[in-house]
Amino acid sequence: MIEWASWLMFKFNGKTYLGDRIIFWDGSVIERKIKDTGHRIYPEEISEIKRKKPEVLVIARGWMDKLNPGFDFQGFEKVIVMNTAEAVIMFNKLLSKNKKVSILLHTTC
Repeated sequence: MIEWASWLMFKFNGKTYLGDRIIFWDGSVIERKIKDTGHRIYPEEISEIKRKKPEVLVIARGWMDKLNPGFDFQGFEKVIVMNTAEAVIMFNKLLSKNKKVSILLHTTC
């Protein structure tokens, strides 16, 4: 579970992380490969997520909704796009229901 999230930081399963990450239901966490401001999603990120075959992908757009999903999400069962505060709640809710959920977590604006 994501225990808390704030600007640039969050705590997942007892460990504190700095910066954007992709988190999977199995507890694995990978750093986003940001090429500029992080306000875009990159094809290689989508490929990494697709390999794990989540039932649900939650996209956390940032605290001020700056991340532009602007991507074709074909191949995913369900995609939910929300601001970071709402996305963290949704991820935890789905995780508690034993869903195969992943979150692309944007931790700034």
